[in-house]
Amino acid sequence: MAATKRKEAMAANRDKLLAHAKALFTARGYEAVGVRDVAAAAGVSTGAVFSQFSGKIALYEAAMGTLSPEVARFLYGASGQ
Repeated sequence: MAATKRKEAMAANRDKLLAHAKALFTARGYEAVGVRDVAAAAGVSTGAVFSQFSGKIALYEAAMGTLSPEVARFLYGASGQ
């Protein structure tokens, strides 16, 4: 029973993180949003973010569905690769 509640809590945290991440990235842009910003907005610890996502890029991809061309250029340079 405790494992089920933990899984439910993790799923709820993931949903909150994705919703807040999408809102923040949309409003401010990739560069202006940090993992701590998303955690604070969702009301969870930074550790909770990293228990769900490997980092900011993974969080962005999950929240936005893909990397935008602007983010790809920021991360990988002018070629986008």
